[in-house]
Amino acid sequence: MVKSKRKRSRPPGPPPETRTAEVATVGWMLLTMTALVSELLTTLGKWYVRVQPDAELVRGLAELLFFAALVTGVMSLIAAAVVFRLRKTRPPTAITVIAIAVGVAPLAAIAWQLLF
Repeated sequence: MVKSKRKRSRPPGPPPETRTAEVATVGWMLLTMTALVSELLTTLGKWYVRVQPDAELVRGLAELLFFAALVTGVMSLIAAAVVFRLRKTRPPTAITVIAIAVGVAPLAAIAWQLLF
């Protein structure tokens, strides 16, 4: 007697993503993480300058890091739009919200400085 093998029905998984969508997603996350680290280091640098007002080198580094955060933050927002167009399945909502908040933070800081 030969036992017949039954095919087990598997629940359908998410559809496979294209290579382009995967590359865009990785690039988006790299831009977001770079913006986040730049924003955190900018904050630390500005805090240090408040404690040590004569630290001109740190002040310049904090301004350079803020510029890097601004550029990578804007690029991250653009990459998010590209990822949402390319992917078949949407990225998790929590990751999307945090990534957009990180991308908008430098723009909000500039708006804050202009208003107050």
